[in-house]
This record gives sequence, structure tokens and C-alpha cells, in this order.
Amino acid sequence: MPWHVFNLWVQILFEQGWFGVLAIAIAVAMSVTRSAIGMWQGDFFATALLAALCGFLLIGLTESLFDGPRVTTLFFLFLFAGLRRPAAASGTTHP
Repeated sequence: MPWHVFNLWVQILFEQGWFGVLAIAIAVAMSVTRSAIGMWQGDFFATALLAALCGFLLIGLTESLFDGPRVTTLFFLFLFAGLRRPAAASGTTHP
């Protein structure tokens, strides 16, 4: 397959253009930032989520992850789970 794209960001650029790259980059940056803040505060779920996102992004440098729908869905589930995390923990606890 000589036409196959072997980079996540180049594949997004080819399929969605610069606006798609910008949108995914902003979403990934926000998700990684929120997960890193949660990890710093001792949240184990945020730690696992950050490791999963970093693993996806590291493999995405040399492979295209969006070829299979299951892997794509898993990536976006991790991404949206990171976006749903609170940006900073408040001083109050909820029961």
C-alpha cells in the first residue's frame, strides 16, 4: 500500500484539513493537561488515562491509528474521558 499514511497527524491533515488538525490538537492538549493535573493530585484514573493517551500519541507518530473503527473509538473515548475531567480540584468534597 504505497498510498497509506503512516502518521496520525498527517492522516488527520489529509482527511480533515488544517481545521481538523487544530481541533484534534486542542482537544488532545486539553485532555492531556487535565489528566496531568489529576495525576499530580493523586488521581489514579487520571494517571491511567494519561498513560493511555500518551501511548496512543506515541504510536501515532509512526502508525495511523484511525484505520480500524475499534481503535479509533477507543482513542476518542479516552480523549473525551480526559476532557470530562474537572480542570482543577475544588477544596470541597462531595458525598
